[in-house]
Amino acid sequence: MNKRIMLAGSACVLLLGTAAFAANTQPEAVETPAAPTVSAPAADTSAAVDIDAPATMPEEAIPYSIGIKAVVTEVLRDGDRVSLEVKPEDGEPIVLNLSEETILLDNTQAIPVSVEDIKAGDTIYAYHSMMMTMSIPGQTPALVVLTNLGDGAIASFHMPEQVLETDGKVTALCDNGSIWVSASDETVVTPYRTRQMVTAADIRMGQPFLAWYDVVMESYPAQAVANRIMILPAGFEEQELSLVLDGDMVIDAKMVDGEAVVPARLTAEALGLTVGYRKEDGKGIVTVSNNEAELSVPIGEDAYTMRPKTPNTGALPAPIAYGIAPYTAPYFDDESVTWISAEAFGLLGYDVSIQHNMLHITKR
Repeated sequence: MNKRIMLAGSACVLLLGTAAFAANTQPEAVETPAAPTVSAPAADTSAAVDIDAPATMPEEAIPYSIGIKAVVTEVLRDGDRVSLEVKPEDGEPIVLNLSEETILLDNTQAIPVSVEDIKAGDTIYAYHSMMMTMSIPGQTPALVVLTNLGDGAIASFHMPEQVLETDGKVTALCDNGSIWVSASDETVVTPYRTRQMVTAADIRMGQPFLAWYDVVMESYPAQAVANRIMILPAGFEEQELSLVLDGDMVIDAKMVDGEAVVPARLTAEALGLTVGYRKEDGKGIVTVSNNEAELSVPIGEDAYTMRPKTPNTGALPAPIAYGIAPYTAPYFDDESVTWISAEAFGLLGYDVSIQHNMLHITKR
């Protein structure tokens, strides 16, 4: 019987210094999936439809954010604070409060812009927090503001909840399991406001991105191949989380540097795996294994390697980086333990996905 681990926090994980976000809302609704982990998309089973706004998400799901197309009616300034009073296409005027974490981007050119570039009368597409004041007009934190919308596709704001890489192709399940977004060989992948070189392999679950695409396949989940992807910064404040197994075992876990980490021994043994430790070339190596293979990783190095237990004369597989090196630290107020990437359990035959404040590790 499959076992599922759920990583749950008392509040949603914060990203970009505010609320967790990435999905958007549209009028049409589809049925909510029975489980957060779903099969990878089959690209030839659905019809394509033209889109001019972000994709539909389940009516019952809690969105990470709300997307609106609106006209800026006034740029408000109070000292260093800047807000945009806007009139959405649908609904009453609201005030979008900007911050240092707000993404400001030219939608057509996919380049950052300054708040000074935004004027009254401009048409924008904005993603804002689910939090709204009771004032009139209501005020809400702006997460992303897109200017110069142009005649092409409006960038969709996605929260990847599961990331798969097959034959070099990266596909991310996003927004409450409502859409698979894929990167092709022609997809342009860039970061926001840095010169760092990135590829589709740098897409991480829990780290939002913007994607531009012209069509969506009408399946469930929907499917889209992005022409361009911009990876956005994740929050780096440490978040305390709880790891729940079968509803009755609670293990503390956390988000560190935008990555979900779990205590290696407690998590592995809860899944029925074996944990070991050895020295190689003076380095401490943590191992997690099942009957078929062993996952090994040096303490302090973001290099996770999977080795089959059966004799193999071929070359060892190259180490995989998950964005966080294993490290030793106190188990909150208790003794020190080794923390490793939750995503690394994917190498041992588990599907790993995150949805809002819940991380799922499920045996395939």
